[in-house]
Formats: sequence, C-alpha cells, structure tokens
Amino acid sequence: MYLYADYAIGHASKRNNILNIKDYKLNGIITDCYRSIFLFDEGLKEYVERTKSIKGYAGKHISDSLVFDFDGDNLDAVRIEANNFCNYLYYEYDVPYNYLRIAFSGAKGFHIIIPMQAICTPEPKENFYQIYKGIAADLVQGFKFIDLTIYDRVRLFRLMNTINSKSGLYKIPLYFDELDGLTAEAIKELAKSERKIETLPVSEMEIVKPLNDLYEKWNNYQFDCHEPSTKRSEVLELLQGGLSEGNRHDAVLRIIGTLQNKGMDYEFIFEFLKHWNKSNNPPLSVERLEAESLRAFRDNLKKITVDRKEILSLKDASKIYEDYVHKVTKCKVKTGFDKIDARIRGMMPGETLCVLGKTSVGKSAFLHNVGLNFAKESKEPVLFFSLEMPTTSVYERTLQIETGYSGYSIENLTRENDLEQKSKANLLFSELSNFFIITKNGLNLTQIREFILFGEKNIYHKPTGLVLVDYLGLVKGEGKDLYEQTSRVARGMKDLSKEINVPIIFLSQVTKQFTEFDELQINSARDSGSVDEASDFVLALWKEKDKRPEDEQKDIPLMLAILKNRKGGVGKTKIVMDKRSLKIIERDSNEFTF
Repeated sequence: MYLYADYAIGHASKRNNILNIKDYKLNGIITDCYRSIFLFDEGLKEYVERTKSIKGYAGKHISDSLVFDFDGDNLDAVRIEANNFCNYLYYEYDVPYNYLRIAFSGAKGFHIIIPMQAICTPEPKENFYQIYKGIAADLVQGFKFIDLTIYDRVRLFRLMNTINSKSGLYKIPLYFDELDGLTAEAIKELAKSERKIETLPVSEMEIVKPLNDLYEKWNNYQFDCHEPSTKRSEVLELLQGGLSEGNRHDAVLRIIGTLQNKGMDYEFIFEFLKHWNKSNNPPLSVERLEAESLRAFRDNLKKITVDRKEILSLKDASKIYEDYVHKVTKCKVKTGFDKIDARIRGMMPGETLCVLGKTSVGKSAFLHNVGLNFAKESKEPVLFFSLEMPTTSVYERTLQIETGYSGYSIENLTRENDLEQKSKANLLFSELSNFFIITKNGLNLTQIREFILFGEKNIYHKPTGLVLVDYLGLVKGEGKDLYEQTSRVARGMKDLSKEINVPIIFLSQVTKQFTEFDELQINSARDSGSVDEASDFVLALWKEKDKRPEDEQKDIPLMLAILKNRKGGVGKTKIVMDKRSLKIIERDSNEFTF
C-alpha cells in the first residue's frame, strides 16, 4: 500500500521520518511542519532505516493530490493569478470549484490542490513524479508566479494549519470566494490562527475526464532514459560548497543542462547561477558568468529533440479542436432563439450583451424569456436584477410566460386558491429552482457584485451561470451628468463581467427621437456613447406595424436585430410576443436577413 510519506517536524531539515499518513499526528508541534508530496510503500521506510536518509531513493510512488504553488512578493497579485487559475480549471477543464482545496501558504503565496480522486487511480511507478510534473506543467502553462521546482521525487510541502516561522502566520484553508473577494491583508488576518472549513469529501468526487486525459497522456509518454533527479542531486551537491578555478566552468554547464531539461527559462537559470556563484572561491565575474551561461543555454537549444507528437496533421488538429468545442459548449449561454444563437454562437463567461429598445416594445419580457430559457436548459443559477418592477410583478410575469395564463387570470386564480394553478406553480418551483430574483432598487455595480458573490457562497454554492439586469439606466453610477454616469456604468458592467467571470445581459433605453416602430442602429442608446463599446454583443428590439384587424391581434410582431457581434455577422429576424402570456417565440418559416 502506498501510504508512507516523509515528514519534517519543526524545520524542513528535520526530515527522514517515514510514517503511515493514516497514523501521523502533529503531537503539539505546529511550526514548520512538512510532508512529502509523493507517497511510497514500506520500501521507503526500510531504505531510510538502512541509509538514515531519503536521499537517493528511486522506488515506485504515487500521490494523493496534485498541488500548485503560486508564490511572489506581491501577495495581492499572486492571489489574483491563483484565482484566475481556479477559474481556468473550471471553464477549460470542467473542474468543479468545490473539488479544489485552496490555501494561503502562510507567507507569500497560495496553494491550489486537486485531490487525485478527481484525476485518476494512479499507477505506482518509479517515474511517477515526471508524469505528475507533466500534468502540472500542461495546466499552468501561461500562468505567472507558479513554482515548477516543487515536483521532484522527495519534495516536501507545508502541512495545513501549521505556522510559518518566518511570518508567524498559519497555512490556512480558504473558500474560493475568499480567494476571489478578500484582500491579501484580510487573508493574513485570518491566518493569525488555525482554521477549519467544510470541504466536499473526496469520496463524493468523480473523475474529471479532461484531467484524466492529461494523466493518460503523460502516463503513456516515453521519458528520456536518463534520470533527471540524479543530475539534480549532483547540482545540489555542487551548491553546498564553493568551487575553485578549474571546476567552475564544468559546473556551470551541468547546472544549465539540468535546469534547462526541467523546462526552466534562461532568466531563471541565470538568477540561480548568480546565487550559486557567490560561494565560489573566487567567484566568476558577472560578465563572464553571463557570457558562458548564455552560450551554453543556446548550445543546448540546438540539441533539443523534437517530439513527433508536436508536429500535427490536420487530422490531429481536428481532434484537439473537437475537444475544445465540447469543453466550451458547456460554458456557453444561449438565448433560446435559434436564429440569434446560431450567429453569436453563445455567450461565454466574461462577455456582455446589451438589448436596446424603446419603452413598451417588450424589452423586459424578452430579457425574462431569455433568463427562463437558459435556466431550464442549463440548470445553472440565473440572477435576475429587476430594478424597475417589484417582486410581485416579476413573479406574476414568470407564471404568465411559463403557464400561458394572463396576469389577470393568475391574480384571480391565486385569490380563489385554485388547486390547478397551485400545482402548476409548485412544478415551476422545482423546474426553476435555479432562477433567482433581486428587486432592490438603487443598486450600484459594487452592490450587484456583492449579491452575485453572496448567492454563490450562501445560496446555490456554485458559479453563477447568467446575470440579467433590467435596466442600465437604473444602475447607480458616478459622474457630473447622466451621460457620464451611464457611460461609466456601461463600462463597469463589462469590467464586472470579466472580474467575476460571468456573462451579463442588460437592457438599455434608446433616445427619444425613435418611436417603437423605428428600426434601431448601433448608436441608438440613450444617455451614453459607451454602451456599444462596452458590449460584446448588441441586440435591438422594435415593433412591426400590424395590419391585421384588431380582434385578430393576439400577438405582437417584433423585429430582433444583431447590431454588434464579436463572433460573426449582423442582421435581423422576426419574433412574436403573445399578448396574453408575454411568451416570445420565433416566427414560423422565419428568415434571417442582413
């Protein structure tokens, strides 16, 4: 059983304590306590009893989690990058937020941990640490502040709720919304004492296929037959003491070769060498060290072999593209109007869509229809900020759209305590349990943000799928006049969408010169020239003149246009709104025109 780990108690140097992880307890010592990232069988215990050191052990091993160490001098910048990484795992690799174990390290960084139950049932191997590092390197590619040096076979990792002697702070667990919303100083305040939070038990986790695909990729990878860890240990031995003339040049070449093979860039290697050089007797001049190291680094680049898998045919690329499409499909927000969805190809988290329209053309009803369509189709949380209508009107309109009854009928049936109407309402409560309403007026963007984060933490315990705002002009903003206020709110809406990684659809009134029957343009928004600039998509809604006799006008013919589309063309299509229920649908045999 691979249940044995190396523990260091009281200092990183006080290691070589090989214990079963099920038996280990802190026993009162809570400062500078560590455990090896990897787990071994009893062979490690026998090896250390014989040699008195874990150094040089090359047996099979696994791990119970995949760890990422974000570290840097600017803790708030590191926090933001770690938060971005969590969002990336969620949206690109389908990793649920509640699968992640998040921690403040107690000093200058944050740890993001994925339990192995979400990745694979690991196969014990002598080179498992290389497989592990390959998975990690793929996931963190492009992220800043990440420490890739932690993935050697016998690396130690600080234990949760133990004190960092340099800072005096604990390594503490955090909820995702705390990583997302708290400042570095607020997190440090929490870290003045140990902390426990509720987390999803690993027994309730399932394998996340994109992560498992990465494991299979690296588990089947043919690594270089040379043993990287041996080279690394030789370098560490060189660093333990200064070198004299005649030995320094060879050491530079060996250090560069080892670090370069581990994926380190030249900037990192040169900083490493400068620290190493200080202990030499005498040290190399900075100029000579830079010249020799740069030449060696470039020479090594010429020797790097190309992996056949890195040269892709169109057929290879098609598989990668198919995987990408399947992943992003899960994140997309669709309006429920096929002609529109086919052209904007769905909204992604961080994108905004503005709907322009004159008063009384059905903008609010359209927004309501979109929210209900998405809530039923996706089962993701929808937050509807109705800054104009009271709760009673929003509730009644929801029942109208979903049951087909008029508002008048719903009021009367409720007054009469009608059992059929109650049954339909109860069914909706179940089907639309993910549709939430906020009708508090006078909100600003900061308050809207707090409502969203509160919902994610305390009500539905997952990221918000879609935010609806009715309407832009009622969101409070700062500025010397209404134009400036509305412009700032419009730009702030886009910033909010990107910051909390949620798609936002909002309504905007149009200038007074337009009637409800006039075709709208991209610059028709009232009180601002920034609405279209701050939106990824702009739709417009206006009425068509109805030539039917009044007694036959049971629905309202509308035109719905795409005026701005970051993903394709513009154009317009015909829709109808049922007068009785306010349900909006596309017209039969409807064409999309440009």
